[in-house]
Amino acid sequence: MQAISGEEKMKLEVGTKAMLTEALRQRSLNEPKRDYLGVSALGDECSRKLWFKYHEGEKATKVEPRIQAIFDMGHLIEKYVLDLLISTGMSVFDKDEDGKQFEAFYGSVIKGHIDGVIKGIPESDKPHLLEIKSMNDTNFSKLRENIEHSFPHYWVQMQCYMFLFKLERGLFVAMNKDNCEFYTERVKLDPIVAESYLKKGVEIVNMGMAPSPHYPSKTFFKCRYCEFNSFCWDGDK
Repeated sequence: MQAISGEEKMKLEVGTKAMLTEALRQRSLNEPKRDYLGVSALGDECSRKLWFKYHEGEKATKVEPRIQAIFDMGHLIEKYVLDLLISTGMSVFDKDEDGKQFEAFYGSVIKGHIDGVIKGIPESDKPHLLEIKSMNDTNFSKLRENIEHSFPHYWVQMQCYMFLFKLERGLFVAMNKDNCEFYTERVKLDPIVAESYLKKGVEIVNMGMAPSPHYPSKTFFKCRYCEFNSFCWDGDK
């Protein structure tokens, strides 16, 4: 077999890498515009960002290919964990009768999709909302505290879904992408918290104009990487 020359190898690597990068870029560009505000976004502390998500979502900066790949990998890991849970013999319901993800609605503007409902966990005989996440080691280490304190936006997401599906409990499962370690936590429904966030989401969507900026400046660390940073501060000092 004839060896590949250094020049041919370089062309192959550059060409293939470029095609993979472009494929990821197209995945990001082809993300459909939502006509609703997602339940998973309700825990975001910036109401202005939520308003933009609903009213001007098409203006959001598309994620770079590398970040798109990270998102895609997260979905693959979540599917892996779901299959692993099923293999233990626990009952996992992740699709409706039409084979689609279970949808949750609150009014006409709030909608979301759950990972599933699980029954038969060793800790309880009650059905639980199932929420699966994957994260790097840095974020995983924050789970030494419960998710209400370490990742409050995940906690709010679970609260809202439990409320909408009339479930008293939820099971949070996280997998460390760096070493495949697992973290599990049971979450108890707080219906007052859940309904307050759902109502807040509707109120934000129904505002005639975007709320004032939540953070002190465009360069604030939580603003710098926001998908609406490019125009959110236009006209603001």
